[in-house]
Amino acid sequence: MLSHAHHSHHGITAEAHVLDNGSPLPKLADGTRDHLTTLTWSAAPRSSVGRLCAAGRHTAARMGQQGREGRGGREARRGPPGGDWRGTPARTSPAGIIAEAERSLEMGERKQRARELPKARALLEASRTKVAAAGLASDRAGCLIFAAASTALLEVEQDEARAAAFGAPPNASALGADRRRRVGVLLEVRAALDAGASAAAAARASADELSHLAETMGTVQLLLSEAHEELEDGPAALVCARSAVASFERAADLHARAAQAVADEMRGQAPVAAEPSIELLRALAPALMAFGKLALQAARAPREDGGDDAACERLRAEGEASVERSLAALEEACSLCDSERGDDLPAAVEEWARLLWEASALAPPSGRAQVLSRAAAKCRQSLGLVSVPLASTRVLLGDVLRAAAEEAAAPLHAALASDAPPVASRAPLSAADAAACTREALVLYALALRDGYGSALAISRTDMAAQLGAADARVDCARLVSKLPAAIVRAALPAAGDACDEHILVVADAAACLGAAAAGYAALGARPLADWLRAGLSAEEHADFQFNWACAAALQGDEATAQQLLAALVREGRIESEAELSGDEDLRPFAQTDWMQQLRMALRARGV
Repeated sequence: MLSHAHHSHHGITAEAHVLDNGSPLPKLADGTRDHLTTLTWSAAPRSSVGRLCAAGRHTAARMGQQGREGRGGREARRGPPGGDWRGTPARTSPAGIIAEAERSLEMGERKQRARELPKARALLEASRTKVAAAGLASDRAGCLIFAAASTALLEVEQDEARAAAFGAPPNASALGADRRRRVGVLLEVRAALDAGASAAAAARASADELSHLAETMGTVQLLLSEAHEELEDGPAALVCARSAVASFERAADLHARAAQAVADEMRGQAPVAAEPSIELLRALAPALMAFGKLALQAARAPREDGGDDAACERLRAEGEASVERSLAALEEACSLCDSERGDDLPAAVEEWARLLWEASALAPPSGRAQVLSRAAAKCRQSLGLVSVPLASTRVLLGDVLRAAAEEAAAPLHAALASDAPPVASRAPLSAADAAACTREALVLYALALRDGYGSALAISRTDMAAQLGAADARVDCARLVSKLPAAIVRAALPAAGDACDEHILVVADAAACLGAAAAGYAALGARPLADWLRAGLSAEEHADFQFNWACAAALQGDEATAQQLLAALVREGRIESEAELSGDEDLRPFAQTDWMQQLRMALRARGV
């Protein structure tokens, strides 16, 4: 657990767009919330959000926490109506069976955290089976244990599958079957929770108990939405995301009723409104973001097929409003946090930063830099609220700043892709504008490496996410600098005698960047696969790392390393198509080599 600063944090609303050294972020808009409400959000591929943004949702992991919260402070009302939970219930009674299943669940979760996956699987299966075999999966208390055990078991199975995927060719048929089975399990859990909620309502359960059941249902609906997304079933994913939002909103409404009743009782019916639940606001925000993204994607897809424009427009407006509400929910949660009562304000602010990063992919091009600026500011605020920052928050800051650098460099890439160079009169950018864009991109890359990944590695020098981020950022920067005319790069650097961070000069040196990236990739390549698993990285991410390393080697002219890495990827079935080799600009120098032709022939022979 992080130790907070000595003073109490009573919420956060101010936008602190400053660097650790007190200097303002360069050339980026301050991005207040009022400005954000003028943006028009649009759908974007999930991959554009970034690795750490898709990794940050992890709704399955939250289920265990929800179960523990319910088994703690709410345990007294989980028994059958009128039941007596004092003492130790008989093991054959419903209360005794649920207690036994709960113990198995808690032991399974401990084994899961300790990475003892076979033991965790056995205990979680035992917990799930005990509840189901006794017919208690639809019980108002048993459904929570059943849901927690089922989703934790799915997470264990995913971890086991991730470990098995390393070094093995991808099996699309088996992967599809696993995803369909996951959907089936989650549908079973949803049905159990629905029955449990009906039983609780029939028994006139408290608003607090009904709120907890609705919150758990929201989490399961969000998991179902993600599972349908993996199966590329967009309509089903959209329906589940909408249901998740409705469940969390119902949970918040029920919690407010319960909290208001307590407040009225304590204050003698004084007209004092109870505060909303911070945890429910934090749960609602990612559900709103998920629905917003899916709605925007659905609004775009039918129009391409000549669908109903009016319906598309309504769905687009609904998606935009959902994205705005998502950010507003976390803003409200942060404003209500108070560390004196145990609220985790730094974590809430970091979640806000992640959602802003996710939202940046949905913003119009003219507003993306603004949203990314806010995300970077929130990362810095989160870091400033703890005495010992986490490396993961520093990595997030690096990812956000790197995304901002890519956005700043977008006009340069567009100009370089045109027939005319960026300095020509008919090019999109003038020489002065090109130099300004280059400087902004270089500054942001330098900040990503220094304040983000570099600071994370200062905290933990073996942090793999930081090592990967730093190496990838250096390759991106070197790729940009190497394509630009030398005059543009020189004009982007400060004049002699001007104050200049040495990091900016380093990233402006393409050869130095590539050399550092190659060293970073080599260090990662020497790490055992067990380290990748412990870091939560997948076989797909390992393949991406190898491909990026091959591209860096190609940019350096290191043909032997590029050949070795690409051959391994083809052999393991990690190259999806021949076009992935032939269409990559970094690999073009090797297009006519014998070994590249052999790799392309091997891919053609497989029909990919």
